[in-house]
Amino acid sequence: MTWFGDTTYKENWTPQMLDSIGMKPLKQSGKPFYFRYSFNNEAIDIWSNDLLHYHGQLFCFTQNWHKKMRYFGKMFPINDSVVNEIADLYYTLNIQKISEEDSLLGYGKYVCVDCYSYSKLYEFSNGAEYTQKRYALLFSFKDSIKDAKIIDSFSNYIETKAETNKKFDEFIEDLPNGVYKQGVVSMIIHHYH
Repeated sequence: MTWFGDTTYKENWTPQMLDSIGMKPLKQSGKPFYFRYSFNNEAIDIWSNDLLHYHGQLFCFTQNWHKKMRYFGKMFPINDSVVNEIADLYYTLNIQKISEEDSLLGYGKYVCVDCYSYSKLYEFSNGAEYTQKRYALLFSFKDSIKDAKIIDSFSNYIETKAETNKKFDEFIEDLPNGVYKQGVVSMIIHHYH
């Protein structure tokens, strides 16, 4: 498999985490089209087995803050008609061809103190190649850089269409009482009965 793009965070998804929440490693999918968009504690997977029919799912996940960390996750299917709209826009905007953030902003020109925790990760696989691109600072330049505006609008579109806020709320309602990670922020869950 050939790697393209920023590989600094290449091992973002640990095998333990993927297994425990039911996600598959993207770079081993073997499908002709597989796209993963992830941010905070959510990941949207869109794939096709034949480049004609597209399917998708939203994963919500977290881990507790206990000494013995445990991952929690839930998968929500995304309606095929919504997935096809997202795939159409993906192709129309030529998302895969948008350059990495460093290429657009100039490598090392800007410093991001904690980009990992609030960035958006785009991963692509076609069975032979795997590409990963992380965008964090780019959103601040959406008014002056065309590709930044495209990435920002596509991110907003896909999050809205997949109802990520609603699904994440449903996910955390099912978590047992405790303290969990949401990016770098602690999330305290206490259900009153």
